[in-house]
Amino acid sequence: MDIKKVFLEFFPNESIFLSKKKRLVILLGSFADFDSFEYCQQLSAQSKKFSKYSLEWILIGIGSEKSKEIFCRFNKINIKNVIAVKNADLHEKLNLNPGLKSPLPSIINLLI
Repeated sequence: MDIKKVFLEFFPNESIFLSKKKRLVILLGSFADFDSFEYCQQLSAQSKKFSKYSLEWILIGIGSEKSKEIFCRFNKINIKNVIAVKNADLHEKLNLNPGLKSPLPSIINLLI
């Protein structure tokens, strides 16, 4: 699988995927997931090191533009480094683990 082609298919206008610089692409589940919060708080704390080493980084998470804004504000992450996708299509195309599949509303995931 050509991962770069998959990203370009989903994000044809995102310049970070066209850049020749080193980049770290982080795929999250839902922006509302506690694991996403914990992981991104650590990334936020290390983000100055990324710049020091000329490493571009981008977070891709499932949610709305509004949830992305709240997530970025809470985690002190520059919103320009975050892309919101509405569903798990990208994750599925990359053959990632779909996580918990439940007939219950996704908000229940926060309680599990």
